[in-house]
Amino acid sequence: MAAQPLSRHTLSGAEINKTFVGKVATDGHHWTYHLKPDGSIDGVEMGRPRKGRWSIHDNRLCLSVPLGAPEQCVAIVREGKGLIFRDNGMDITDVQVEPYRSRQQLQ
Repeated sequence: MAAQPLSRHTLSGAEINKTFVGKVATDGHHWTYHLKPDGSIDGVEMGRPRKGRWSIHDNRLCLSVPLGAPEQCVAIVREGKGLIFRDNGMDITDVQVEPYRSRQQLQ
């Protein structure tokens, strides 16, 4: 018997806010971003500290890392318990979101 496909749901702006703000998002390998409630990002990319900005526009999460970089806006899709960044109709990367614990988590 074949497994049932996981249902996919694109998050609204309010759902993105609830899911990401004040928490730490990561692809598990290359980057980790703490999306702070004031719209700033404290993060690490490939072992290097990074600062940036985030916002939500048209039900998409927009990230500008490092500071001053062009914004990249992605839709967020929930598939089962997982989250996926999606752009131009294509899945970009799987994302995990965890509670923010301390600066130590970003090192």
